[in-house]
Amino acid sequence: MTRTRDARRRGVVLVEAALLIFGILAIAALTIDLGLALVVQSQMQCATDAAALEAVRWSDEVDDATRRERAAAILGVAFDDDLDPDPNDPDPYGLGAGPILNLTGGVAPSYGGQQIDLSGPTVYKPNAEGIPIEPNLGNLTHGDLVAGQLDDDPLLSHEEAADYVREDFAPDDAGTAFLVRMRRSHDPLLLDRDPGVSSSGPSLPLLFGLGALVGAAEGAAYDPRRDGFTVRATSVADRRRALRIAVPAVVNPAVRDRLGVLPLAPIAIRAAAWESLPVGTEATVDAGGFAFATELVPLEDPGDRVDFVGEAVAALPAPAVGIGGGDAVVPVIADLESEGAERVIGFGVATLPAVAAGEALDELPITRRDGRLLRSGADAKDAAALRALGGSDDLRAAHASMSGPVLAPVLFR
Repeated sequence: MTRTRDARRRGVVLVEAALLIFGILAIAALTIDLGLALVVQSQMQCATDAAALEAVRWSDEVDDATRRERAAAILGVAFDDDLDPDPNDPDPYGLGAGPILNLTGGVAPSYGGQQIDLSGPTVYKPNAEGIPIEPNLGNLTHGDLVAGQLDDDPLLSHEEAADYVREDFAPDDAGTAFLVRMRRSHDPLLLDRDPGVSSSGPSLPLLFGLGALVGAAEGAAYDPRRDGFTVRATSVADRRRALRIAVPAVVNPAVRDRLGVLPLAPIAIRAAAWESLPVGTEATVDAGGFAFATELVPLEDPGDRVDFVGEAVAALPAPAVGIGGGDAVVPVIADLESEGAERVIGFGVATLPAVAAGEALDELPITRRDGRLLRSGADAKDAAALRALGGSDDLRAAHASMSGPVLAPVLFR
């Protein structure tokens, strides 16, 4: 009787082990397929992040069609081996936004026995394999490239609905924000392959997961075995007030024009004087309206520069280095009661005269310019400035109220 019970136990364990192994293999199969989808989404997200920032950087310098072209070009370059998206240029490493796996054959409903067709492109390369990023000049909601207004209220959802409508972003031709979208989809709503508006790579098929108990209800519109996984990547960039200026005091003009940066002047304008200056007209600021700041001079230790909102200013009677003249970024400072010192509250753009090093001045002719978006050299998410703003209501209010600020492109979603 003892031997019989032992034999029965061994039989039960074998059955349980077989079922357990089947379950483990099914989970592992799905993990591989889902892992591939996550990798592809990450690759596309990096590209859309760069493209959205590029569109915002150029929004004040080129027309709408041109900035859309620049954003689309960034997406093509992001997935090219040698940064040349020419379709005739070979890419031996096969970089791209995931593989293209076209499955043929198979019998519904299991779709088992399918074969991979490798006769076409094997890697999804937007702008390089006959799948262009569409310009969406009509600025439709489901397009690849969409200009609009961003509402960064943290209580709003940042998710996209199936038809690409969002709570936090509304299409608007005059909007300052820009959305860039990539997708690999089977296009269930006929919104993903709209000529001139949207483009999509093929969906990611279920490979190893076909051996798992994955399927769709009878008559369902979506069947993962047949339609695969839809993968999306969406990025939204906008402009915000600059919190740090990260450029040297002297910038080569050729480099400046190419990068779209301006030098940081070794002079600071007091807030009252800045607000009183007319825009576009030269005016004279007396000695009480400006200050030469030692930390604005590029010293051996970069930490000695006053270049972010919230940093204290040490005034000097004369500049330690000369001012080259021309347009420059000028820190705007204010004496805040709660801070006990003059601090940078923001940055503006002004045309300054040439001033020799050590030259004491009783007044300064200056032309204030409109607030400008800098393509490079400006940061709107600087950690030190954010800490300073978070710790002082006075500083935060002064920063928000300053007119004509320098702006910086910022990635939000």
